[in-house]
Amino acid sequence: MVIEFIIKRKYRYARFLQDLTMEVLHFLIFLAYICLYSVQHPGVEAVLTGVTANPFRDDLVTYYFRLGYTWKEICGFLLITHNIAMTLRQLRYICQRLGQRRNGLSSPIPDVLNEIRKLRRRGLANAGYRTIWRILKSSNKVNATQDTVRRILKAIDPSGVSLRSRHRLRRRTYINKGPNHIIHIDGYDKLKPFGITIHGAIDGYSRKILWLQAAYTNNDPKIVARYYLNYIKTIRQVPMIVRADLGTENCVIRDLQIALRYNHGDLMSGRKSFLYGRSTSNKRIERFWGVLNNNFTTFWKNLFKDLRDSGYLHDGDTIHTECVRFCFMFLIQRDLDEIVNM
Repeated sequence: MVIEFIIKRKYRYARFLQDLTMEVLHFLIFLAYICLYSVQHPGVEAVLTGVTANPFRDDLVTYYFRLGYTWKEICGFLLITHNIAMTLRQLRYICQRLGQRRNGLSSPIPDVLNEIRKLRRRGLANAGYRTIWRILKSSNKVNATQDTVRRILKAIDPSGVSLRSRHRLRRRTYINKGPNHIIHIDGYDKLKPFGITIHGAIDGYSRKILWLQAAYTNNDPKIVARYYLNYIKTIRQVPMIVRADLGTENCVIRDLQIALRYNHGDLMSGRKSFLYGRSTSNKRIERFWGVLNNNFTTFWKNLFKDLRDSGYLHDGDTIHTECVRFCFMFLIQRDLDEIVNM
């Protein structure tokens, strides 16, 4: 224990000497740069020798100070960008004369709260307190500390603060009024390299699988529309809204849905009864495809890949593709029917 204690003390002392040496080196480099710059630019000697009032310089100091930069960073900006050289002591004196302080001049809490709410309404609802604080500092409208911004965000958005602290995203809330209100349809192409495609639909409210059909294609509008018509005949009702991806395979379903809902008197009748959108936004059916891939499709993909790697299957050969459809499509459809009837 004594030896370990001595080693730790020596390590801390060596680390302290190293940090002290780096600070002294940085300070000497800074002084040398100022001296060299003053020799090459004699006009800056007046700035080095005094801190007389200079409106342009004072505005720059105020601007950089309100952005939250440190004393050394402000000196660096003034010297490199604006050809104004001054020491840290002169900078602190100028800030004192201008009334710029790091603490003690915070804006009233209601003003800070109103600015934060404006930023959240502009689309920064998921931003953390550091980002909000930086934006408030750069806008020059209110002055607040990071701790003040953090406390305000925790008061007005406790769930968001909790999610950000656990590094969790806040996802959009899915809203559905009831069964058969919105159905989501989409195609599934994980087995398409082997000649078999799947098309499915799911009820957005109950997550009930409405149909899962295996076929040689899911891009033919007539085939896809047949699934939709069979579903309507089974339930003897028309869904209020059909949600689909942007694709030509859904054009017939779109026309059928609009025609069947054309004379209904609700707000979503007619053309509003069919919704187009990106595949990533069709979240109900896309989530189900992930479950299907883990529990069902992976087995068939591995089987077909093993046949291909063994030399029994050539997925680029039309005859081999037709043989796969003839031998396995019935078995795949049988498993899909079991999933629908669960």
